Amino acid sequence: MDFPAYKAALRHSGCALCIGLLICLIAFYAALPPLLSTWLESPEYGYGIIIPLVVAYIVWDTRGSLFNKEFSPTWLGVAILVLAFLLFIPSILADLDKVKAYSLLLAILGLVMAIGGPALVRACGFPFVLLLLAIPLPYLLTKLLTIELQFISSDIGVAFIRLIGMPVLQEGNIIDLGHFQMLVEEACSGLRYLFPLLSISVALSYFFRAPVWMKIVLVASAAPITILMNSVRIAITAVIIDIFGAQAAEGFMHAFEGWIFFVAAFALLIIVAILLGLCLDKRRRLSEHFILSSTNRDPVFSRWSRVPLPVVAFFLVLIGFGFVANYLVLKIKPVLPEREDFSKVPFVILDRVLQRKTFTNEVLNVLQADDYFLGDYVKPGAIPINVYMAYYEQQRDGAVIHSPKDCLPGGGWLIESAKIESLQYLKGEANSAVITRGQEKLLVYYWVNQHGKNYASAFEARTELLKSALFKQRTDASLVRIIAPVKNSVAESEREIRQFIQAYSPSFQRLLPL
Repeated sequence: MDFPAYKAALRHSGCALCIGLLICLIAFYAALPPLLSTWLESPEYGYGIIIPLVVAYIVWDTRGSLFNKEFSPTWLGVAILVLAFLLFIPSILADLDKVKAYSLLLAILGLVMAIGGPALVRACGFPFVLLLLAIPLPYLLTKLLTIELQFISSDIGVAFIRLIGMPVLQEGNIIDLGHFQMLVEEACSGLRYLFPLLSISVALSYFFRAPVWMKIVLVASAAPITILMNSVRIAITAVIIDIFGAQAAEGFMHAFEGWIFFVAAFALLIIVAILLGLCLDKRRRLSEHFILSSTNRDPVFSRWSRVPLPVVAFFLVLIGFGFVANYLVLKIKPVLPEREDFSKVPFVILDRVLQRKTFTNEVLNVLQADDYFLGDYVKPGAIPINVYMAYYEQQRDGAVIHSPKDCLPGGGWLIESAKIESLQYLKGEANSAVITRGQEKLLVYYWVNQHGKNYASAFEARTELLKSALFKQRTDASLVRIIAPVKNSVAESEREIRQFIQAYSPSFQRLLPL
């Protein structure tokens, strides 16, 4: 059947781009709901909802310079699209929302490459950078940034507190004011300032009519401004707590204070732009350094005498893989294995009696585990052994295993030594670490249990998890952490823990699904 009208429309490069974009959004639909949810609910990425509008304005305003050129379709666009689907389909099976979003962006890049070639990709480079900034970073990278910013902000904040003459002690991201301990939590790391401020600085640099080096300085200033303002906020919060009590820095006041300091950070960014503008030309006003509207608005779209083969192939691959991807979204359901919950843990092990413990709601909100156990096994005359287990039915963005290696330093613990041990009575390996904080010294064993095997390496565990997601539709996993104090020697504590693991191994096999 012949469709001459559609063929004629597709020969118009601009129409081909619009149609291709629409089909990309349909084919990669699974990426959109979690992305929109993140933009609407996450304080760190709330700015993301306006980024597509800014990108749309830039593309529309510069449509003349974007499209008034000879397009050169290329097969590389088809290859990029195939790569996007190779990422997208596993991300559906493993429920990796951020990978879905990156796959969508990669498919749009492939569309631009297939229709317009490298020249159009270069012309669209800035809108792509903005869209990239709107997509949440992978969880592990976000966690690493959070930890680093927590420590840096805590160190500088404590320096400011001491500068104003207040006595203060610091252990990791715990700030001790004597009568009150202030914890610099993940939410106070500064990412809520950094991500939106970085996006604003990139947008400003686009409209800033200045040399490239000045644009780079403007963008680079976002990070130190964020760290500075977050550290000042920590110091001022300490002063407020010291004067008015802890309740004065909680709830509405805490959130309102955050907005005030973000506005102050934005003002500092504008001051940097003003100073750069003065360096460029003192006689020009700031508004003259920023041009928000292009004069080249009338596009002359390329027209093909016949639709190029790379474009035809791109649309065929897009539609074909799109059907497969959406079928998987509708039909594939994760497998949830049967297991006994942690209420069935043994009450006595090696004459040690269980003393159960619980986490606060704040900690549970961070962990997002589907089931957890925390308790001490104690025996008169013996060192206590603390056991923590967390089970995740489905590992997904935000609900993944938190490695003690990342969490312990936040409490002021220093890793004195670390090694990987073979678990003699269990299948796999465990991490063993001696940690210290002041005069305290602990021996920690921890590992990830997935489907009957234990992993010391987080990378190996994630790799095996991806394989399991692809072939078994399972992403469940558990973290096991066992801690014993070091009283006399590390060797003694190690012997106690190993004996305990041996006695506990039947319970591990019963409570952790194969």
